[in-house]
Amino acid sequence: MYAIIKDEGEIKKCQGRFMSVLSSETEKIRCKVAFRGGSVIVEALWSNRLEMWVAFRDPKDRDPQKPPKYWNAFGLEKPSQGSMLPIVAEINFSCVGSSKVAGNFVKDRDGRVYVTHSGRFGDTRRIPKEKFLDDTKFKVIQIGKIKKALIGDIDAPDFPMKIRDLITEVGRMKGY
Repeated sequence: MYAIIKDEGEIKKCQGRFMSVLSSETEKIRCKVAFRGGSVIVEALWSNRLEMWVAFRDPKDRDPQKPPKYWNAFGLEKPSQGSMLPIVAEINFSCVGSSKVAGNFVKDRDGRVYVTHSGRFGDTRRIPKEKFLDDTKFKVIQIGKIKKALIGDIDAPDFPMKIRDLITEVGRMKGY
């Protein structure tokens, strides 16, 4: 049994832990990342061990007209200073625990925190949410009426590799 974390303070702490775990042993590279509708300059964190980059943006740096969320973008191509990179996938979390944002932090009965994803990865023409949930190697759980892929325990030693596996899986489905 899992429950979506909805407390803003707890979500902020989970996001901090998420960032800390994925920032370990990384190289900072300033570059531009492209997404549908534009691009943004970020400080990508490249991990040689995971062969993946991640970039984070604070909700305060986003469009105030949109619901606040923690933006976490990932890619598989090693960035170089000033380069333009495609985003393979995002794992974004609502600041208030809304399941309308694809990523969620959830707790199990023992209080362990996990990352889940709905399978909605932007370009739904290439990866329909249902196809992702049907084909994913991750366990699919039901929280109320919502299905989510259970990516991993945020405090488990293999958590960074689970994120890497997710990004690789999405990249493969998108043809990267």
